[in-house]
Amino acid sequence: MARPKRASDDVYNARRRLQRQAARIEKNAQKIKNDLLREASMSYAKSLRETAATARGKDFYKEYNAMSKEQREERLNRLEEVRKRAYDAAYSRSAVVRANEIFKQQINAAGVDGGESTLNKNAAKAFWVSNKGLWTDGGYVPRNERYERILSEWYGDTSNARKLSDWLVAKRANELGRPLTESERKQLLAESFNNLQLVYEFIAEQLEANEAGLTDLPELDYERVKKAVYVAH
Repeated sequence: MARPKRASDDVYNARRRLQRQAARIEKNAQKIKNDLLREASMSYAKSLRETAATARGKDFYKEYNAMSKEQREERLNRLEEVRKRAYDAAYSRSAVVRANEIFKQQINAAGVDGGESTLNKNAAKAFWVSNKGLWTDGGYVPRNERYERILSEWYGDTSNARKLSDWLVAKRANELGRPLTESERKQLLAESFNNLQLVYEFIAEQLEANEAGLTDLPELDYERVKKAVYVAH
């Protein structure tokens, strides 16, 4: 005979789902060639495991079982919110969707004091400053819509899209030590389409190059970015 359901069963199940998502993200990370994205994936998986670990052990269950129904629901909802945000990062069939979800979590963490992120905090600020004009022409724009506008700007029919594609092609050609064929170029751009991580890397590389006084990269409005990123430091 099955035992009666306990109040703690729901939080136990939520914790196990988080652990399974972390394991899936770690498994997917082994197939990623991009070092930064692979590190970001492992960092995100680690944060999920740490969140899950806050909901286990005798002390936790003693405290949880002593809570009111409303308090238990609030604690469970916090775990469920983390799980829902991690779902696409773990289970989407699209590698780009998984990469973008992990990137969003990492760049959000980079903007939080004391937040753990694999992304450079100055480059993360530059990412937002460089794209801020895409949503400052009206009222409040939710963060997810901001990401959609960034993708449209950098992968649509814009000058920034052309800068990004030229940078990607030049970077791959440099890795290969030769120019890309037309078919290689088309394949590269198709594989790289709508990847937020690449927008960040492009902006981060320009930030570093401009700081070093280099001029071989297409330039952002660097003075505006520099003022926003470095004035407070």
